[in-house]
Amino acid sequence: MRALNVHFPDYLVGSTIYHDMNIGPLAVYIIFFCTLIILLGLKESATFNVVITIFNVLLIFFIIILGSFNVNPSNWEPFFPSGFEAVILGSGTLFFSFIGFDAVSTLASEVKNPGRDLPIGIFGTLLMATVVYVAVAFVITGMVPYQLVSTTAPLAEAFDQVGIHWAGLLIALATISILSANILASLIAQPRIFYQMAIDGLLFKQFKRLDARNAPVFGILVTGILSATTGFFFSLEDMSNMVSVGTLMAFTIVNAGIIILRYRPIKNESDSTRIRSFFLRPQWIPFVVVMFIVFSTVFAICTKIVLPLWAHCLASFPLILVWIWLQFQKVMDVPKTFQCPLVPLIPCVGIIINVWIILSLPATSLCRVGVWTLLGLLIYFFYGLNHSCLSRFPLGFSE
Repeated sequence: MRALNVHFPDYLVGSTIYHDMNIGPLAVYIIFFCTLIILLGLKESATFNVVITIFNVLLIFFIIILGSFNVNPSNWEPFFPSGFEAVILGSGTLFFSFIGFDAVSTLASEVKNPGRDLPIGIFGTLLMATVVYVAVAFVITGMVPYQLVSTTAPLAEAFDQVGIHWAGLLIALATISILSANILASLIAQPRIFYQMAIDGLLFKQFKRLDARNAPVFGILVTGILSATTGFFFSLEDMSNMVSVGTLMAFTIVNAGIIILRYRPIKNESDSTRIRSFFLRPQWIPFVVVMFIVFSTVFAICTKIVLPLWAHCLASFPLILVWIWLQFQKVMDVPKTFQCPLVPLIPCVGIIINVWIILSLPATSLCRVGVWTLLGLLIYFFYGLNHSCLSRFPLGFSE
């Protein structure tokens, strides 16, 4: 907004108080408003979310259509000005933009037929988001040379630079709506995650208490307070990188979980009917998956260092070896509804890509997420491990 000569008081938009440390009161205001909407109930918050999503979609189409009339194709040359490494870094930075489609899975209890509807919703939102983001990126980089694209308000300032000042001002104001939609989706999903974790015994009992509207009020309040606190002290760039790292870590765990669940032993299966696995027993699958993540980290680090070809081949050898070993394992548990195809190939490739992108993000973001991860591990080992519903089953496998 400052770039468009529109100024608001610091108590509204925030300011820098010490070097790179920022305070952002606007983030607190938006989170407080979204938290109130969610406390009214899932139906009301879903209605508000639909309204704000429709507005955002119309705004995006407005940007694409109006901007396409001001595109200069010469701005796309060269197409990869900073190389493929910059593409990976950029994909990691904006990965938080795709956080909405995984939030769909957290509302499984609200869906009549989750086995059919959730895959359609996840794939549909993922496809639409990808197409829209690619279209917007093409338009903005076509309007303005990539060297002149703003890092703080690229959409608004792109229109301002081509002389459409009224559109730039409108988009700058509407950015609050776009951020609110992302915040609302996260604030809806996170308390449900806390709720399910509490049901499984991994979090404190307060998180599974529901009010008369079946809303996890305690989880909503905790999520709102923690989100407002971090939003107040960290800039949007820092928050986006942290969310991207956290999301990529979650997707890495999901990929690992698919492998573990697909090959886990089935309870009550007799030894006479069980086909023995190649080299190792199925109970060792989690350890092998963890080692695969470690090997993926080593491989990603090696690709970012100038090393001879044989060193890169040597770093990839353990990954290939683990994948070949998994091919010889018996699939124990196949879902009856939607199932991930080409297991273990797709989960293994997903782990490698996610780890590679994570290591492309700033080290400060990795350290901050590491602190949060350490806090989560402490809660798990000192509380969740002893109260988990799975603890009564041998080897952690439930019925």
